[in-house]
Amino acid sequence: MAEQTKLWSGTLQANAEQGVKTGLTLNTRDPNITITVTGTTKFGSGFPEVGPEGDPNYTNPKVILPSANEGACLMKIGDHLMKVGAGLSDWTIRYDGELTFLYNDVPGEYADNTGAYNINITKTPVVWNGTLEATNEQGVKTGVTVNTADKITITVTGEGTSWPGHGPFGPDGFPGSTNQFDPSANSAAVLMRIGTGPYRLVGTGISDWPVAEDGEIAFFYNDAPGAYGDNSGSFEITLTVY
Repeated sequence: MAEQTKLWSGTLQANAEQGVKTGLTLNTRDPNITITVTGTTKFGSGFPEVGPEGDPNYTNPKVILPSANEGACLMKIGDHLMKVGAGLSDWTIRYDGELTFLYNDVPGEYADNTGAYNINITKTPVVWNGTLEATNEQGVKTGVTVNTADKITITVTGEGTSWPGHGPFGPDGFPGSTNQFDPSANSAAVLMRIGTGPYRLVGTGISDWPVAEDGEIAFFYNDAPGAYGDNSGSFEITLTVY
């Protein structure tokens, strides 16, 4: 499994009836997440200590999620409430909305609870590998959709020529020409575009770049429109979304 990226860590106090907001807004397009929960709590002075799964020997139809044990760790995404327990591994996000953690108890009866759960959230980076041919005027779509909460790293290797006998040049292209479709970047350079946003120079790559707009990532070879037929070469691209 790819190395996990930390998203959030915090503490859910057992007496916090409103739970703890993470400040994270999840989206079904996001990478899978892993949640780990540790710690012990009591849901009243006369009850035993329990872990994040709650007390399997005690059910109460009055708790906020009756299908889960009392004392269990829960999460709410938007309007959807569900059990987390001791955690979820490589979990596919099913709903859009802000993520809040809650303690499963009876409304109005949180004051005598004690203890807390420590919660950590990580996500699995999305990795895409592909090839951009210098002859491909339409570019190559990755199928990877990002949003402004993401960061990306891109590495590019290879060489291409924008006409016979000239070059080859690496992913940074060459300066001095302005007839390519993005004249602000070197000719024969590797570019990217996110959704309907602007074209941006990638060159040999970028590292931990904060995504500026939402949409699918695509890569392009910077040449004059209609002049791709005599190009040659290709570039190998690795895209990682954190």
